[in-house]
Amino acid sequence: MSRLGAFSTLGCPELSADGIVRLAHAYGGLAVELRSAAGTPLHEGMTPDQLADLARTLRGTRLLSVSTYVRIGDVAADDGEIVDQLLTGIDLARALGAPAIRVFAGGEGTKLPARRLRSALSSIGPDVEILLETHDSHSTGASVARVLDAVGDARCGAIWDVAHPWAVGEQPEHTIEALWPWLRYVQLKDEPSPTERTPVLLGEGGIPLERVLDLLDERGYSGVLSLEWERAWHPSIPPLDEALSAAERWLGSVVRA
Repeated sequence: MSRLGAFSTLGCPELSADGIVRLAHAYGGLAVELRSAAGTPLHEGMTPDQLADLARTLRGTRLLSVSTYVRIGDVAADDGEIVDQLLTGIDLARALGAPAIRVFAGGEGTKLPARRLRSALSSIGPDVEILLETHDSHSTGASVARVLDAVGDARCGAIWDVAHPWAVGEQPEHTIEALWPWLRYVQLKDEPSPTERTPVLLGEGGIPLERVLDLLDERGYSGVLSLEWERAWHPSIPPLDEALSAAERWLGSVVRA
């Protein structure tokens, strides 16, 4: 199972859609977490023709998700605004053939984000899932699971970003236990410490990545391992292609019982 299967375009903000496709194919056909954000190949302001052109460019490249920045628990927004954002993201994913969108919680609690997810789900079919990532206000597996348990819909799932639960002190054993019924894929990254968050190459930081891989193996995980290399936020770190090469080397070197 210890083979890289995808990367996030957070690591290559300088690349065009063509460049993303070339990079994915250069590494054996990796899947792509495609960000939806201003200044990237995919954004909400695209015309139908632009979206169709992007879909043609990406044809033959597997999309793991459309990574939106919808914050479903944002208390400054009303329910209708958030649901509209979710449906817009789903429309983008559907147009590109992506199976899911990524969202953040972006606000404390369980009831508000769960209510908004249920409302959006009532308007969509089974072809696109909504995946809540361990991040920001809901960095732990436990907090993400509470939201998804409250929604109780198979069209919702979880993304385990391994850095955020670790940074707030949740042990990997507890994270995987909470997320397992909902887990869709895992984002790998490494950082020096919970207080020094600048990304480093896999295996060079403090995140217990080998333990994460062991736990996934023990449970028979067959999903994707995706590299999230945060070069958009840390432009001084090496380019994504170097991080991908290093990730594949490290994963290939890990020997586990």
